[in-house]
Amino acid sequence: MDENNLKQLLDSLAENVNLQPERDYWMVRTSNGNHYTPFLRRGVVALQLPYITNDYILYLRNNNADNVALQAIQSHMQSIVENPQHPLRGLAGELLESPIVVGTRAKQLFNFCFKMKAGDMVLIPDEGASYISIGILTDDFPLTEGDITHIYPVVRSVRWVNQIPKNRLEPGLYRALGAHQALANISKYSEYLERNYGSCFMIGDACHYVLAINSEQVSADQFFGMGDTLMRTLKKLSERYDLGVNTDEIHLSMNLNSPGKVDFIATPTIALLLMALLTACSNGNINYSDMSQLPQEQFNRLVGVVSQPLQQEGDIKVLTDSLQDYLHGTEAQAVEQYNQNTLNALQQRSE
Repeated sequence: MDENNLKQLLDSLAENVNLQPERDYWMVRTSNGNHYTPFLRRGVVALQLPYITNDYILYLRNNNADNVALQAIQSHMQSIVENPQHPLRGLAGELLESPIVVGTRAKQLFNFCFKMKAGDMVLIPDEGASYISIGILTDDFPLTEGDITHIYPVVRSVRWVNQIPKNRLEPGLYRALGAHQALANISKYSEYLERNYGSCFMIGDACHYVLAINSEQVSADQFFGMGDTLMRTLKKLSERYDLGVNTDEIHLSMNLNSPGKVDFIATPTIALLLMALLTACSNGNINYSDMSQLPQEQFNRLVGVVSQPLQQEGDIKVLTDSLQDYLHGTEAQAVEQYNQNTLNALQQRSE
């Protein structure tokens, strides 16, 4: 492959990078925010099932979803709440949890133990959703050892990656919070969760490239000027390197709550070209080294080739000099950088 052939580099990178997340998305309630801070500090999510013991979780761990059917878990829970000595019975001995409630809790426990897997994304809300946090599950089954199991017998480990205040939630995340169960699958909102986690991903056949705008205030001139300059630069690069890019095929989704996100929706090839172009124009302020699915050496070669006409006098340099100013004015960052800065600030405040 010609290392200076931009089209070959783009096609090769697009073919060799896996941008399709293979995960499910879950919301775990925090008892009106009471467990929000403990979940964050301990790096966990948990189900509040006081009549499920750690021994039973260990029993489930030693089996699998084929051997432990949902109906078996429901029967186990039903036998517990039907025990005359169980605290869920009232003074007159009446059952305080209906079979419907028991069935719902059994399904939640089954999903929590057997359906949720390492790499899945979880969302937890604070009281009134004043904050939400997004994390990635790091284990394939609930913990059965450690002091945390004495506090929460049904618990999963999580690596937290982002915290978002209520005034910066986009409508899609608001809708995701509409599920009121203790545990809910919210995979239909995957697009909104992913763009608050990473810079580039696929949902179905569409590739999303997300740019974080970190400035507290963005003027109309800055934003629209940046968009217009970016599209004109793409057209010039396409003409010079015979890439066949049609900017009419690039769609846009925005959440500019200052700071906010700009989501370019295109083909993987165009998305990677956008990433390389903005990296080349950012003077090092936009960095994608934290993207685990991006072959860094290959991407650096792509940025190097894109940078060549940016250094030469001519129409492309005029455009990219302007684009550089816009990127600086909007404090544009990779989503990964923005998230890490957010978590660092939270950690400093907690200390």
